Amino acid sequence: MQISEKVVHFDHAGSTTINQKMISDWTSDIILNEYSNPHSNSKTTNKINEIRKKILSYLNTSESEFTVIFTHNATGALKLTGESVDWKTFSFSYLNTSHTSVVGIRNLVELAGSQWQCLHEKDIEKILKNNIFTEEKKVFAFPAQCNFSGKRYNLSWIKLLQKLGWKILVDTASYSTTTPFDLKKYPADLIVLSFYKMFGFPTSVGALIVKNEMLPNLSKKVYFGGGTVEGYNEKDWVRLKPINSWDRFEDGTLPFLEIISIEHGFKFIEREFGDWETLKQKVINLNNLVRESMRLIKHENGSNVVKFYPDVTLVENVKTEFGPIINFNILRADGSYLGYFEVFELANLHKFNIRVGCFCNLGACQEYLGISSEEFRENTEVHGHVCGDSKDLINGKPTGSIRISFGYSNSMEECEQWLIFMETFFAEKRKIRDYKHPIDDSNVESNKNFNIKPNLPTLASIELFPIKSCGSLKVTKWTVNDSGLQFDRHWMLVNENGQALTQKLYPKMCLIRPISITVDQNIVVLTVKLNNKLLVIQDSTENKVENEVLDDINVRYCGKRTTAKAYSDGDLAKEFSEFLGIRCFLVKNSSDDLPHRSTGISETEFQHLSLKEKSSFSNESQFLFINLSSVLKINEMCESESISYTRFRGNLLIDGRDNLLPPFDEDNWKIGTKIQIGSQIFFCKGSCDRCQMVCVDQSTGLKSKEPFSTLAKYRRVDGKIKFGHHLQHSMNLSAKPYIVNAGDKFQIMK
Repeated sequence: MQISEKVVHFDHAGSTTINQKMISDWTSDIILNEYSNPHSNSKTTNKINEIRKKILSYLNTSESEFTVIFTHNATGALKLTGESVDWKTFSFSYLNTSHTSVVGIRNLVELAGSQWQCLHEKDIEKILKNNIFTEEKKVFAFPAQCNFSGKRYNLSWIKLLQKLGWKILVDTASYSTTTPFDLKKYPADLIVLSFYKMFGFPTSVGALIVKNEMLPNLSKKVYFGGGTVEGYNEKDWVRLKPINSWDRFEDGTLPFLEIISIEHGFKFIEREFGDWETLKQKVINLNNLVRESMRLIKHENGSNVVKFYPDVTLVENVKTEFGPIINFNILRADGSYLGYFEVFELANLHKFNIRVGCFCNLGACQEYLGISSEEFRENTEVHGHVCGDSKDLINGKPTGSIRISFGYSNSMEECEQWLIFMETFFAEKRKIRDYKHPIDDSNVESNKNFNIKPNLPTLASIELFPIKSCGSLKVTKWTVNDSGLQFDRHWMLVNENGQALTQKLYPKMCLIRPISITVDQNIVVLTVKLNNKLLVIQDSTENKVENEVLDDINVRYCGKRTTAKAYSDGDLAKEFSEFLGIRCFLVKNSSDDLPHRSTGISETEFQHLSLKEKSSFSNESQFLFINLSSVLKINEMCESESISYTRFRGNLLIDGRDNLLPPFDEDNWKIGTKIQIGSQIFFCKGSCDRCQMVCVDQSTGLKSKEPFSTLAKYRRVDGKIKFGHHLQHSMNLSAKPYIVNAGDKFQIMK
């Protein structure tokens, strides 16, 4: 059974999908009724007030008890709360699994000179058990449903903690995707809503729902704009609206057309499902089916493919209610973790919308993944991991997880497609080889009189990539130095934060094509074709060239941090920026691999540099070797398209057809195996881990799901997708001059 090409949305916790009928009804409404600014149109004002009442009805309350304050989104509602509460009167506590938008209030509390505290579920249970009333005024915030795990917290906390003198703020953004929050039963002092999580639209409106008796405590909002002020003069007098209604808090003109769409969201749910309980049961049933089916997926050795957060069975799920969220990581057959970013890439290729990372909930991430506060800080400050990046494993331990979440639009068929995807790509069905041998050429006798045998594979193509992640320069003869092919990944494009740009996000980079590299009197000239223009980039150790080079700047690539020199040529940066659609700059490697630098280095220093293995801006090694026979075999496996060897962006392509070098023969090479190409000796460093960048057609910049999808099926080793082989050059075993030539013979040395 094939995985569907239709996009399947499994991120309803982030935003549910838009219903076409809802949007068409809304657009017809606003065109027919010609709503305008509510300050000048009573029809618009009346419609907005009707929607306030509808929201309160949905929450099982009324205007006599609560007030609806429209905000930009749920985060805006939380920010408004933080800015409005008098923190000199109140302290602030929040549950550790709260969304970042809740946690951010603590900075405003600190600014006011008050105290904040992070509490765990066990702390709340202990406080309630002791049942001690305190004179201290406290605002306690917690989520009705954790957006990380889907766990629904005990809403009876609300009345119990209010009896102890606490004011309660409940984040219902995740909970309300399928379930109305009952304010009559659980009369929190403040709750926040996100409408695009409920209806998919509008994305520019949220709401803060405030108990009327809580309004006087929101006295510290100082900004005024639009209708939130009653009067002021140009000197020193201002009178704000009284703190007894929404109009003290809604600055400026409301997004009135978007607010009107909320009414059509409610109508859509009522039309499609009758009531919210029916919707909830449909979605929870799908969630439970998928969770229990994923639990049954096993590796060939019987071990589990999926680790859940939390790992609860269906029976346990009844005892502690969970919303329609499944959070998990993938385990390899040996019990180690597969990086969540690889799962994300594969899912995107197969048109599944999922989320990975910590989902703006670092507290839950810490709790469920067992990451200590010290490790969390070290991951960022030492290892460079930040929210949203692809650094999914540090020291073998996941930095985040995978989340799928369900909503009104999901079907049984979509769930079955997801389970096929999981079984196909992550359940290991074959034995895993593990070759490990240290590289050590220090005690190997050098033999420069090479005996080249006839009928050997040949070096079919030599390609270097002068600008990292851009197009290749194909050559027939090239110098090898202490960092690989000379000038390979010597330059790099970075954004304003110093982060390297790659084809993963900017596939058009492959269309930045180098035409030539020339060297004259220590000046290197790289000519690049960009659209129909030729750009000239110069480099010199003396920096006496047209493109002036600035001081060192900090840059990041592939999880590494280093320094580089930035070009100050504004026209050069402008050309690259306009082509890629992002402001970027060209930098060069600070550790020079310029030609004259090697002439003054002794043989001993050459050996030292060879063992240290400098590698310019390359991700993992000096050279990437590709077996043409393996490329052709992958083409046989691919179901939909022909794949060029250029997708794999190798430096050295070996033609071993006619069984001179069989497909995937490189899988049998141990780390440390010696390889001879012409008169040059290389050591094997292991197979290359692959990502979705191989899906970029290097001739057009267009992306497809191949060959990554096929590689994921057939080329997974130790849980990693492998293709190609890393090599390290040995200068002290190779013959001078250190040059490779197209047509050189290839052989494995005994």
